[in-house]
Amino acid sequence: MSEWTEALDALDTLISGKPRSDGGVAWKNGFDMMRVYLQRLSIDTRLKELSVIHVAGTKGKGSTCAFVESMLRSCGYRTGLYTSPHLCDVRERIAINGEPISKEVFLKHFWPTYDTLSRLADGDAGKPAYFRFLTLLGLQVFLAEKVDVVILEVGLGGRLDATNCVQTPVVCGVSSLGFDHMELLGNTLREIATEKAGIFKPGCPAFTSPQLLEAMTALQMKADAVGTPLQQAATLDTFTDPSGGPITTLGLAGQHQQSCRWPGRSQVVEDRPSAAGTSQPSPSQLTFFIDGAHTPESMTSCGQWFGEAANAAAADSSASHAPPSSSATDLQRVLLFHCMKARDPDALLSSLATALQQQNLQMDHALQARRQICHSCPANGHAFECRC
Repeated sequence: MSEWTEALDALDTLISGKPRSDGGVAWKNGFDMMRVYLQRLSIDTRLKELSVIHVAGTKGKGSTCAFVESMLRSCGYRTGLYTSPHLCDVRERIAINGEPISKEVFLKHFWPTYDTLSRLADGDAGKPAYFRFLTLLGLQVFLAEKVDVVILEVGLGGRLDATNCVQTPVVCGVSSLGFDHMELLGNTLREIATEKAGIFKPGCPAFTSPQLLEAMTALQMKADAVGTPLQQAATLDTFTDPSGGPITTLGLAGQHQQSCRWPGRSQVVEDRPSAAGTSQPSPSQLTFFIDGAHTPESMTSCGQWFGEAANAAAADSSASHAPPSSSATDLQRVLLFHCMKARDPDALLSSLATALQQQNLQMDHALQARRQICHSCPANGHAFECRC
């Protein structure tokens, strides 16, 4: 067994598997333990060395972080980016200068962090759960690798999220808010916004994307309470490019994103199986349209994006390698769908269906996928992981 596989196996032991239906008690207790873990790693007082940009939100917080990282990197800063979940490799969560850290860097910091927290675990504070451990590991990496700025994406909520152990960010942001993780965050926009605004710190500038009045009011109340200025950021369509025209091409596909490419988010992947007896990919008419939408609002955006992307792909196919006998009418569109137990599949699929109808698109088949955790399936020479 390789050291990399051993590390992944050790990391897997931190997956609790506990349901979130306990009223958030375990969630709060875990956050309270973050201070203990930081002390055990001797980095509790060093976090002030990091210039942190902290971003919360329901939708768009990940792409906001990617935008910020890209802009700062283009200005010459050495950037650290912490996001979740990952699609294929856990190292996607911890990136330096726009690239996931290498296995060597991961292992260099993984074992000292894991061994220290395992050795010092006791009845009051055992080993941290999966996400909290990776947050601690990311902070360790960014300190050791001496990045100029860290862009930190909240995992869930804000107030009790593991990333909120950072008490002195240089700026905070809140992306679009909606209904998600209500078993922990509350059943109203006011409650959800209040939890998200838990990342606000005294005197630290805070920005928000445009919000519904109920959410904006809650954000402003929290900002006033902690003594931080809150500003509403302008939307991208109010900016112009250097030529004076509107900004129209920014990163990730889909009007709802307007950001940059990210695996599993508005991603188009063509199947390229190897031809028999060779290692060379052969043409295939199978194309995957992948998106991680998991709220009704994001499913609407997913449907809009798929309509545009599928029509464009069909046009490209008919103009290039598609057999002469094929046409747009020969296309078979298959929906492969999966959601976690806490989600409402009826609400998600209804939003998607409405968006597809508006684009005059219809799925020919629909399949329900089962959740599967793959440990070490070789994929292009790398271990494939589907943990979140």
